[in-house]
Amino acid sequence: MLETKNCKSGFLAVRLHYSIDPALWSPNRIAAIRSAIPGWRWLKEYEIDFSARGGQKVYDCFDPLVHVQTPPIALTACVKYKVIDHGRRNPTACLWFAEHKSSQTVYFYREYYRPDATIAEHCRTIRELEQQNETHLTLIDPSTHRRLDNATTTIADEYARCGIATTPADNNLATGIETVCQALLSAIARWSIAHSTLHYYFEKHAIPTRELPTLAQQRSVYFHPSMTNTIRELAQLSWDASADADSGKSLSERIANVDDHATDCVRYALMRPWSRPQNLRTNIRKL
Repeated sequence: MLETKNCKSGFLAVRLHYSIDPALWSPNRIAAIRSAIPGWRWLKEYEIDFSARGGQKVYDCFDPLVHVQTPPIALTACVKYKVIDHGRRNPTACLWFAEHKSSQTVYFYREYYRPDATIAEHCRTIRELEQQNETHLTLIDPSTHRRLDNATTTIADEYARCGIATTPADNNLATGIETVCQALLSAIARWSIAHSTLHYYFEKHAIPTRELPTLAQQRSVYFHPSMTNTIRELAQLSWDASADADSGKSLSERIANVDDHATDCVRYALMRPWSRPQNLRTNIRKL
């Protein structure tokens, strides 16, 4: 496909689709590229569809039939953690998760989700929900460790004062989303192998069967059925529908302004290493 257009500036714009050169773009080459990049990026960069990602799900590989289940591992053999995304008018979310290192499995097994409460109230309820010394470490949104204006204390200081000491998580949004997607993909690769059936996501995105063992060996993530808010957010979190309206824009995706408190916790939990982020940058912006 070849299209031309006379621009207002007087230049002649030429748009070339890969299909114009079938000798160079063999079916095998097309399949290889499609399997190596997200489906939306293939549509946007190769099919010249600049609205490809607008409004689509951030975690389009999330499948409740695969990822939501009772513990696939013995929790007693795991190291347990919790992670907090603090909010005041917005909900404060706290997720508990267990990591089974030998099987490369992370399992989220409990959630706390509440708006309009003080830090003291959050801490009291969170501590009531867990056993003494149940968790090895508590991660939290790193912004809570920053002093604003002339404040002498931070939100993290208040959590510590109320009995929950926290470690700042890595809030690199772009890398975090990719990390969560990779763990979700690993879980459906394991499902495909166990059921001897290629999951519909792999069929849709032309991911070859030979890649499943490699994907399955990576870290997988699962969620307890009781975690209704986390499951809802994972299923609904979307890219901003207006982000790709201008065909002349570079690839700069924005997340729509919807609930993302529990999904932020999932990102924090799966990011490695756990360290204080210094001047982290990302091309993804929240509205």
